[in-house]
Amino acid sequence: MSVKHFGPAGKWTTNYSGIAYSDDNGQTWIDVPRARRHNTPSFDDPFQMVSYVRHDGYVYVFGTPNGRFGDARLARVPANGLLDRAAYEYWTGVTGWQPGNGRNATPIIPGPVGELSVQYNGALHAWTMMYLDESAGAITMRVGATPTGPWSPEFVIASAPHYPTLYGGYIHPASDGFDIYFTMSQFQNYNVSLMRVRLPFNLVATVINQIPPEPPGSIIPDLP
Repeated sequence: MSVKHFGPAGKWTTNYSGIAYSDDNGQTWIDVPRARRHNTPSFDDPFQMVSYVRHDGYVYVFGTPNGRFGDARLARVPANGLLDRAAYEYWTGVTGWQPGNGRNATPIIPGPVGELSVQYNGALHAWTMMYLDESAGAITMRVGATPTGPWSPEFVIASAPHYPTLYGGYIHPASDGFDIYFTMSQFQNYNVSLMRVRLPFNLVATVINQIPPEPPGSIIPDLP
């Protein structure tokens, strides 16, 4: 995202969000101006901060407006059309997936949703979502059966009384199964920590409407 102005805590405005890609494992990056989403004059475009998940031939795009207080909405695009703004469809609820510019997208999670991170958990056949709830001063999670929901109620995995000035909970891509690794930042010391949380077994079973195998302890290999 291109930040236009930083306001009070948790609030800022953006010029646009965009995509850059690398063909050499991150040594160099190519910016794609035609893939940019320019913000609205009222600074309420719903996809200024996004989390991408590639699954079943699509890239699912979970988005929020600038800042940390907006709702989360959902778009999708064929994986080979990621840079083509006209190829995107938006989840509108009753009318399903529809083309448009994102303004027609229906919230899938009510705000405040900040610094959203989403992953498809292949071991559980479920979706995991992590974000900062600025009002509660906590990083929270939800589990969903599909990208459109239903999503579980949010549950707290890290809170300000234990981790002052926390923000930016992002799921590590190696996470799979019940053990979820994530990075968490703290403004107070401006440091990033690697964290781990175990998903509640009963909640996962309820969300996906089936009983997954009993978790055999930590099922994630040690991270390098």
